[in-house]
Amino acid sequence: MKKTNKKKDASRLLSLIILPYMLVVLLFFYGRDFIKDITSDKDSYEIRYQEDVTYDDTDGDGKKEEIDMTGGQKIYMLYRNGDYRGDVDINEFDMLDDDGNTDYRYCALIQEVRGFSYTVILFAMITLILFIVRSLKEGTPFTKANAKRIKAVGILQFCLAVVPGLVVFLMKFFRFSHIRSTFTIDSLYMFIIGFVIMFIGQVFDYGVKLQEDNDLIA
Repeated sequence: MKKTNKKKDASRLLSLIILPYMLVVLLFFYGRDFIKDITSDKDSYEIRYQEDVTYDDTDGDGKKEEIDMTGGQKIYMLYRNGDYRGDVDINEFDMLDDDGNTDYRYCALIQEVRGFSYTVILFAMITLILFIVRSLKEGTPFTKANAKRIKAVGILQFCLAVVPGLVVFLMKFFRFSHIRSTFTIDSLYMFIIGFVIMFIGQVFDYGVKLQEDNDLIA
């Protein structure tokens, strides 16, 4: 019994240490890029329409050669102070303000905020799922706590479908004169998944009641 309790305590302690550590790491990387975007001059951003190339020593002669990664097809790439920042969807970066100007830095900030909102919500969902998985090792999965956790995951799934798109829409609305819808078919799929998860939560509620009835009979 003592060994079992020690394993449970160790598992809880591990969760309390690892999960906050993972969150801090995620916040660090997103915060670092966000700060760089804020402190950089907007004129230091540029988009290049070019072939995606990399450099590698393919023939073993000690010299790195340029390798075309797209088969001649060009893609849009964002650069900050001459440094490659990532591939971009040009439709997300060609929006104009009332003066007919675009702002690549602000568009990069929008991408950062959207990615951050996705990450935070997903992290919360993963945390709840880990607690559910851990409870499976301790006994029956049909507990009130797990039913609440599953429903919470469903609510977070709804947030995943709405919050990132809503944040992006508001950021675009306050900066640019003409914007496109930020909600896609993926948002609809996320809504459907959310309803499925909520249904599973209801099933767990029913399972909890059956478990309680069995415990009373026993």
